[in-house]
Amino acid sequence: MKYIIFIENSWYKKYKHFLYLFKYSPKSPLIIWDNGTKEWHNIELVRKRDKRNSVNLTYHRLEEDGPAVIYSNGDKEWWFNGKRHRNDGPAVTYGNKEYWFHYGEFRGNFTFSSKDKG
Repeated sequence: MKYIIFIENSWYKKYKHFLYLFKYSPKSPLIIWDNGTKEWHNIELVRKRDKRNSVNLTYHRLEEDGPAVIYSNGDKEWWFNGKRHRNDGPAVTYGNKEYWFHYGEFRGNFTFSSKDKG
């Protein structure tokens, strides 16, 4: 059985292990997993010759709106059109590790101690 749930000003359908955004809004996560991880995606309808359509999902969120993936433990990933990307900071933060990407190309990493972070 599927349930309709209202979270963060958006309606979601409850599936077995996740919530799926019922009415698309780029401001709301498309998927919220049971563990609390939130994902923002681009949705692309792919029309095929045999008349069976499919949907492609790619991680995507405008940089000024925040990360495209926020994990339940606080780790974050910025994505733009399916590629890790961020202009003004690291595209990936896992705990005290930062990974810098520019349109999918790895640019370097940095690890800081808790006293460096302030």
